[in-house]
Amino acid sequence: MNRSASAVHTKGFTLLETLIGMVIVGIAFTGLFTLQLSCLNGINNSYRLTTAVILAQDKMETLKGLHRNHTDLADTNPANNGTLWQSVDHATSDHYEDTIAIREEESHILPPGIYNFYARSWNVADNTPFAGKKTVVVIVTWEANGKRVAVSSVL
Repeated sequence: MNRSASAVHTKGFTLLETLIGMVIVGIAFTGLFTLQLSCLNGINNSYRLTTAVILAQDKMETLKGLHRNHTDLADTNPANNGTLWQSVDHATSDHYEDTIAIREEESHILPPGIYNFYARSWNVADNTPFAGKKTVVVIVTWEANGKRVAVSSVL
């Protein structure tokens, strides 16, 4: 009888063992949830960066197609020629477009109907890097913390 009585006591888990197991599983799921959120955030940042690069490249291609004397290729602020890549507002840029709103369509990143806002500016430096050429830098910014992309070309 002693043998069967001791067998009854060794089967199954105690309440303490079950609680410890649940805590370990909970910690693991918390880590996985945090990892999932980080991945979604990275995908969202990548999506916005890609959109900004496309907007910058699109503007650069438009500018490349213009005549050299077009007003959009005028160096209206020669004082910013040393900082072409930093000037991103009305006061310091040669040219500035109002905010561009991109509406999200069906995507796995953001729900449809959400707008992302981008501002596009470009700076021109005449006779740079040498006489008769223009250096053009298109800058696209988004979000309040000043994320930006710059694309440059010599025309």
